[in-house]
Amino acid sequence: MIKGVKFVTIAVRDQERALEFYTSKLGMRVITDSPFDGTQRWIELGIPRASTKIVLFTSPGFEQLIGKFQNITFETSCANPNGCAPTVIVVATVGVAAVVLSTVTLPES
Repeated sequence: MIKGVKFVTIAVRDQERALEFYTSKLGMRVITDSPFDGTQRWIELGIPRASTKIVLFTSPGFEQLIGKFQNITFETSCANPNGCAPTVIVVATVGVAAVVLSTVTLPES
């Protein structure tokens, strides 16, 4: 029985630039940053208060995925103690460049 998603891998050409974006702009934290095969590192990022992780890594033989459209949607929490509607941020990554496509406030349920 599947209980969740452990991690999602994003194929990147420049791991350092991708790491800077996901940590500085999206607030993820480094869980693992280890040498892998002499050319890459295994970079696993944690999403605050979530069990799913993001891996910045290109599997050997899958280099054709670098620069291809990858759609990822993150749900954000509200820091307002008085409450607010949750927000969804849609991020499209193309290679190392990531662009916030839209931010949508969800109706309260």
